[in-house]
Amino acid sequence: MTEWFFPAIELQQPGHCGPTSLSMCLNILGIDASQAEAAAAIGKQKQKICLEGVDENQIQRAARHLGADCEFLSICDRVAGPEFLERISDHVDRGLPLILLVWDMRHWVAVIARVNEKFVVMDPNDRKRAFSTWKPKTLLKHAWNADPKGDSQYFAIRLRRADGKPARWKVSRSWMRLCEAGSDGGTAEDIANGLLEIVSRSWDGFTPADPELDLADLLEACKQTIVSAAWHWVENHPDVTRAAVSSVYDDYVVIARATGIKVPRGASRTEIVAQLTALMAAYTAYGEL
Repeated sequence: MTEWFFPAIELQQPGHCGPTSLSMCLNILGIDASQAEAAAAIGKQKQKICLEGVDENQIQRAARHLGADCEFLSICDRVAGPEFLERISDHVDRGLPLILLVWDMRHWVAVIARVNEKFVVMDPNDRKRAFSTWKPKTLLKHAWNADPKGDSQYFAIRLRRADGKPARWKVSRSWMRLCEAGSDGGTAEDIANGLLEIVSRSWDGFTPADPELDLADLLEACKQTIVSAAWHWVENHPDVTRAAVSSVYDDYVVIARATGIKVPRGASRTEIVAQLTALMAAYTAYGEL
């Protein structure tokens, strides 16, 4: 099985497309919940989920149990497809994910963003790629659920954090490539937590409510200083190149940008640079972080 870089990417067990799509959306929001934890929150025996799958009410119950609010969006007129697109676009453009019912009510997938007017889709049953991008007409084609009983519809479950906090991850094409390719610097979650620790240690009064600038902007401005300093101290190490150190540093910039971490007023930028220099030097010396 492929080892994905982003911890939310997980292939589904039989019948578990609903719990796995929920897990993916919750992780985008910053609520850590695995496929198994999402399934357990549904309160249905695993064997029954494997045989029957789950419905929207069971997903909603699990989402609320795990700390998310969700609302259903149902449009029963296929001609109203543009209205459906507009309403889900408004949701994901605010950085919020949704679960989409597709393929004639046979499958759930997670929609986590729009990039270049295309919807970023995480299909829990796709064993070839972590992300797919669907054009609007492709999404409408897959999302029209024809039902001979007369319940044909477009249907989505829009999610947000119950505590009102913003989502953890901001999806970009660079972030998607990083998730699929992996990094020597650790998982996305490890890097994000490390960057938060660096910023918090640079100022005792750290609070996200007192921001000054994006950490990613600071990292980009200081890249040459940090990479050059780290390489200076261990340039004779036989196994790691300066290019490799620079590549790992770029991964930190991507994650800083995706998470939107801020450097607050009063934080010591010198200390942030020093900590990152030490971190990159440790990578250069030991080949891992």
